[in-house]
Amino acid sequence: MNQTRDIVIVGGGVTGLCTAIHLKTLGAQKVTILERHHVGAGQSHRAAGIVRALVRHEMVATALAESLAFIKNFEQQFGDRIAFHPTGYLLLCELDQMQIARDAIAAAASAGCQASVIDAHEAQEIQPGVRHDDATSYIYEPDAIYMDPMPALQALTRVAKQLGVDIIEGCRVGDILTENDRVIGVETERGRFTAPKILIATSTWGKAQLAGLGIDV
Repeated sequence: MNQTRDIVIVGGGVTGLCTAIHLKTLGAQKVTILERHHVGAGQSHRAAGIVRALVRHEMVATALAESLAFIKNFEQQFGDRIAFHPTGYLLLCELDQMQIARDAIAAAASAGCQASVIDAHEAQEIQPGVRHDDATSYIYEPDAIYMDPMPALQALTRVAKQLGVDIIEGCRVGDILTENDRVIGVETERGRFTAPKILIATSTWGKAQLAGLGIDV
């Protein structure tokens, strides 16, 4: 059976769900998520649940800052709540890694997030019992948050469905189909899904599909 969609997202984890929600708020029509097992079956439900912008890459830091705002404003925007805890994020590094830490602080600042070097006494107040020696430096991002991955995934799933995203579980995706060097859909255990736009949101599990297009991940 051939089914036609505007956008097909392969993978029902946090990346696939959040992308689908954003696409619907931007006006996309027929958005479908195809998940091999069940929503959150892969890495997403095993994640540490920490969202912070303290990374070296400016583009990634910007995306993470947007993720922080998305989660914090989720209930106001969608009427459903992702429970989170404003724990902050404490990073320990060796003295010879300080340039890496400074690069991360600069990238976070460029994304609008604050992070700074703190002393050992401040680090002990934030995390009693944390390692304390002359070879360690401490960087703290106060606005980072922690959330339980499974309730967060459930909230994302509810909102995606309310917005009209079609989520099909138990649907293993095989090949990405192309015609004249353009993507035209995917082949699955439940037939073909035709769509001009495909997102592979399965982390390393998408390697096989992308290899069929000559893309090495």
